[in-house]
Amino acid sequence: SLHEEAYKKSEKARYLEGVIKSSYALGMGYLSTSNNAKATNYFYVSMRNAESTNDTLGVASAYLGLGLVMKNKYLTITE
Repeated sequence: SLHEEAYKKSEKARYLEGVIKSSYALGMGYLSTSNNAKATNYFYVSMRNAESTNDTLGVASAYLGLGLVMKNKYLTITE
């Protein structure tokens, strides 16, 4: 996907803003397909990189994504 390509290129170039945004986008994509493990992984990548650059919006977005994963897991359990 384009997000995977952006993630790989940003990682290779050490372009942290690109890593933050593309890993968040990948997390949202995996969340939409209920792939909670991959979504969690990419949200954590986004969060760690956002923390390292003091990107508070990026950190908040990653936490939102992780919260949505937890909601997704909860809904799966209770259905």
